Amino acid sequence: MSHKLPHTLSLRYERTIERIQAACSSAGRDADEITLVAVSKTFSMERIQELYELGHRDFGENKVQEFVQKEEALKSAGLCPDIRWHFVGHLQRNKVKIILGRFHLFHGLDSARIADTINQRVRSGQGPIHCLVQVNISEEETKFGVREQDTVQFVRSLVSHENIRIKGLMGMARQSQNATDTRSDFTRLRILRDEIASESDLFVDSGLLSMGMSEDYELAISEGATHVRIGSSIFGSRYVSQ
Repeated sequence: MSHKLPHTLSLRYERTIERIQAACSSAGRDADEITLVAVSKTFSMERIQELYELGHRDFGENKVQEFVQKEEALKSAGLCPDIRWHFVGHLQRNKVKIILGRFHLFHGLDSARIADTINQRVRSGQGPIHCLVQVNISEEETKFGVREQDTVQFVRSLVSHENIRIKGLMGMARQSQNATDTRSDFTRLRILRDEIASESDLFVDSGLLSMGMSEDYELAISEGATHVRIGSSIFGSRYVSQ
């Protein structure tokens, strides 16, 4: 293994942490309020291990087969024993059974059909599945998620699902070069989270808010994100050899 690679990863990770801390300081927030989910999709098990050895524990994947292969390989090798996996992508109903019990938090609950399937497939003794409802806050047809205007009622409908715990909301801002547009999407998602959180029986805890990626996580933090999902700023480009 190249001696340069861990150093490069270390510098990227350190810089990302510094930017998160600076964004929190500017927003009058405590950096401990932010969970950095390192999105490791397409990157190797070795890269995950390198970041784990730097002290990081929260990793995000969005492809079921790739996720399961990595999770099983690390477990069988006795590596990264206290890693926390986050599933951050769209989940097909026929893949639900494969990954239940493997992740810490599901960031993509986007339909009643998926909610029903998860609720039905949880095995005895497995415990409830912690989920974030994905909201299509950008209203882009290419993105999954519940419509903004339907979200409150959707969350209400999940209260009866005994094997699901709704922890908050997740969303992605529209693709725009205009920071005002991006901030507007994040603001609306935060307001929606606060509206739902005001009904005390809807969220478990106070309501998490997963928003912000490599290109916009500082704006997301300024608008109240509790979880930011960052890949390329830490791992580098997915389209060149690392």
